[in-house]
Amino acid sequence: MTDGQERVRLRAREGEAVEWTRRAAQRAGTLKDMMDDAPTEDGVYPVPMIAAAELAVLREMCEADSMPARLEQCSISELFRLVEGAGFLDAPGALNHAQRALASRLNGKCADELRELLGATDDFDSAENRVAALAEPAFSPGGAAFSSHEDAKEVALGMVDVGTLAELKGVSQSWLALARRVLCSRLSRCEGLPAPTQLAEITDLNIKVLVDAGRLWEAAAAGRMLPSLARLRWEGFEVSVAAVRAVDLDERDEDEDEDEDERPCLLGGPAKTALLSCIEGEGEPPLELLLAAVACAGSGEIRGIPVQMMRDDSVSELNLQERNISVEGGMLLAYLVPVMGALTRVDIRRNSISGDGAAQLSAAVLGNLKIEMFNEIPIKEMRADSFTELDLNGKDFGVEGVMVVAGLIPVMGALTEHGDYTSEGINAIADALRVNGGLTSIDLSRSQLCGIWTDDDGDQYGTYTAEGITAIADALRVNGGLTKISLAKNKLGEEGTKAICEALEQNKTLKELDISGGTYGNINIGCTAGAKHVAKMLGVNSALTSVEFRGNKLGDKGWGAIFAAICGNKDSKIMSMDASSENIGPVGVKLIAEALRTSVTGGLTSINMSNNYLTHSGTDMTGIKELAAALGVNCSLTKIE
Repeated sequence: MTDGQERVRLRAREGEAVEWTRRAAQRAGTLKDMMDDAPTEDGVYPVPMIAAAELAVLREMCEADSMPARLEQCSISELFRLVEGAGFLDAPGALNHAQRALASRLNGKCADELRELLGATDDFDSAENRVAALAEPAFSPGGAAFSSHEDAKEVALGMVDVGTLAELKGVSQSWLALARRVLCSRLSRCEGLPAPTQLAEITDLNIKVLVDAGRLWEAAAAGRMLPSLARLRWEGFEVSVAAVRAVDLDERDEDEDEDEDERPCLLGGPAKTALLSCIEGEGEPPLELLLAAVACAGSGEIRGIPVQMMRDDSVSELNLQERNISVEGGMLLAYLVPVMGALTRVDIRRNSISGDGAAQLSAAVLGNLKIEMFNEIPIKEMRADSFTELDLNGKDFGVEGVMVVAGLIPVMGALTEHGDYTSEGINAIADALRVNGGLTSIDLSRSQLCGIWTDDDGDQYGTYTAEGITAIADALRVNGGLTKISLAKNKLGEEGTKAICEALEQNKTLKELDISGGTYGNINIGCTAGAKHVAKMLGVNSALTSVEFRGNKLGDKGWGAIFAAICGNKDSKIMSMDASSENIGPVGVKLIAEALRTSVTGGLTSINMSNNYLTHSGTDMTGIKELAAALGVNCSLTKIE
């Protein structure tokens, strides 16, 4: 037997002897010291703090290089005891395994789920106190630990993520105190010093941990709440808070004209140089750290954004229209908006916020429940689901506004929505449609769904992309509540039309579809090329009752195919068809007549073919005669114009 395989015996709390290999025992500092000092008289080393069953598991944990599968079968309380045992034995490998197993059970759960998992009791005095505990900054101190058992629990949470630790605060008052200690230590403890026990003791803040956890707003909260804060830390970088307060971050180049349409980015030129002078470290600091520094300690106004006023929460209405705020500005606003408890109305329209700036800002707005109006979007009423129709036409509320609307759609029961959207906004709307079963009506007409549009003179702008319309189509495959949608005047093209029609071939809930075009060449579905996809869909769809196609230059063959599809579908529910003013000639009316003559559907009762060229001014009567003959055998039509 090798030295590593030699057996040593440990006496557990109950007096029972548990055998370990010497190799495993040497991985536990406490046992190694015992064995190095001197052998015991009976050859058994006392471990009075640990039960025999736990010693057996700890033995396996010390032997294993990766987390033993056995830990997956342990209860939460057993994992906490194993952490305590690993700490007593000074066994870092075993401790790592136990922390990792515990984190895998807890991470990602909300306060209610954690309370049930931990077997805790909600002992908050009121729901308001519980909500306040969940809403407080992660850096809020929790006081000193009361016992070695509590210290062991603190160690046990070493791998639990920041978001889950914040949720632990809402479990019970004892877990609130523990989570505070763990978080404050992780975020604010200086090397060689105890963790702060009150806000005034916090001098350092690890801002990277907060940003990684999605808690951007805590940078601004720290600037307001921590009077002794001196440094923001980020792997390899250190920001002097006092220096940031002192520099002018709104400084501009001498030749820069404030009235020009194009301004430099938020942190560019002299402003960035000034900010970098406040930061120690090698290389280029990450943008998130720069923004956190500004949100935490920036003075006055920066590129049109009143940073200090927002951080101080001194306004209830914020109008930042037309200030040339771009992506970085949107990101900075996302750091500031959540700490504004008095803010009820925000208007940031007519800026250039997109990408990460729009995504982060919209999330910040949705997270601030005090805001009632954002970019003229009545979000208070939308949260309360007090609308059946919502007209946002002409509001020009930007990408960030569309994302806010998309975030609210899942909580609304019925909504007609109208506005101009970018591809980012459309994808957000599509994501919301996938999960909203109560939304019954949405108007996406004239929304540049495919990235191109036509002005009043017929000039076309933009670059075609089917990304947005394909996202909408995918959403229609799974949405079970929508009964009406308008995609009119969007220049869908053949690709976009095909995507929508394929989604609707099996859709059983949508009743009304508008894919009409418009004047000045604003063709929507790609003329006859798109018409074939529409016809294919109408030939199998059994839910639609109303479809609008006009303004698409479908031509004789296109309209003939549409009528043939409807009339050839015995399950069709379409009751009327408007083909007026569509330049349908004798060839087209013959195709329509044949479809009506052989119709197997009883749903179509009314058609409008006025203002067409059915006879070419009386020079060709063959088509109209065939239409008259078809009407003689069609028993369903009751009205024709």
